[in-house]
Amino acid sequence: MMQPEGGATVQHWLYASNCAVAPAWAGPTVEALVAHAALRNAECGLSGALLFTGQHFIQALEGPATALAQMRSTICDDVRHTHIMTLAEGTLPHRRFDGWALAYAGASVYLADQVRTAMADGAPALLSLLQAFAKPLPGANPGCGQHRAT
Repeated sequence: MMQPEGGATVQHWLYASNCAVAPAWAGPTVEALVAHAALRNAECGLSGALLFTGQHFIQALEGPATALAQMRSTICDDVRHTHIMTLAEGTLPHRRFDGWALAYAGASVYLADQVRTAMADGAPALLSLLQAFAKPLPGANPGCGQHRAT
């Protein structure tokens, strides 16, 4: 399990951004981004989930304050993101995405509709959507299609 040392609290950041990658290149670009981010998250002790609608990113990240601040800076400097908007941040008593370096399954029209609805309802609705997405189905292989922490 990815818990902070000594049972300390974890920091979290939930954000939404626009994808600045041309639609024709978005799929392969995001797949490469996810593979790289999952490895970095695992190395840094971060966990989280990412939803990509084809136009927007919604991501929740959590972990040690220093690692989260560094990743946040990296994301904010990344030219593939524009209009980054913090939806929630702060301290948590425990991880919501424990065991996931980065839960991700790809873009879909259905997902885009769900994200639009959740964005209208605010940060708690988005967090619920991300948590539901990251929860493995009973009997399913939880690592299939997503990046679990090692």
